[in-house]
Amino acid sequence: MKKLYLTIFLIIIGASLWAQSTNPAGRRVAVGLSFGPSIDWLSPKTENYQGDGIKIGAKYGIPVDINFTKQANYYFSTGLFFSHNGGKLKFMDNTILDSNTYSVLMNRSYSATYLIIPTGIKLKTPSFKNFVFAGNFGLSHGFLLKGKKLDQCKIGDRDIVDPKKVNYKELLFFKESVYVGVGVEYIIKDDFRANFFINYNYTFTNFFSGKALNEYYGNIKEKGNLGSIDFVFGVTF
Repeated sequence: MKKLYLTIFLIIIGASLWAQSTNPAGRRVAVGLSFGPSIDWLSPKTENYQGDGIKIGAKYGIPVDINFTKQANYYFSTGLFFSHNGGKLKFMDNTILDSNTYSVLMNRSYSATYLIIPTGIKLKTPSFKNFVFAGNFGLSHGFLLKGKKLDQCKIGDRDIVDPKKVNYKELLFFKESVYVGVGVEYIIKDDFRANFFINYNYTFTNFFSGKALNEYYGNIKEKGNLGSIDFVFGVTF
């Protein structure tokens, strides 16, 4: 994993130096810091599974916008981010308590942390009274770092709460998402800008690995897609 971080860092730095050295218009790379909350949910694709509400997540990292043109309107967007996402499901399942097996209505909450590398396009308008309006879209490539789940159910008059680490075989290691959003930048001075974006993300790969099974329904495979809305606050310089 350390080698992956180093490789990504070198690619970003190399692209930054290349863009600046080959573009006669001057500095064409905007590097910054961003952070913000997200609203996440899971859309189950397994029969008899239901979504059980939203979870609040977070995303933060280093955005990099690279302009290879002479205009200041078209950018290639990438960077390095950490994203904490998850969702809630409810379904019938078997669970063990005091060496006995019970069939229960399970309320399960997932939390997963990903390393995210986006590849997209950002379009910007000319500045108007220090404001620049923008839209962006592209793909987001995610690598699972860790995960956990919280199971809650009721057996008789007992409320059972069981937090567990997620086995890596349960969740898919690589997730691929499409994103689209709009935002605004405020020019503080020259290239120093504050910005705010709202992005919609839809993960079209399975949230689960395909090895996660539900015993109650005859060991069927669990399937679901992750969706989220990101509220991104940032600065670029």
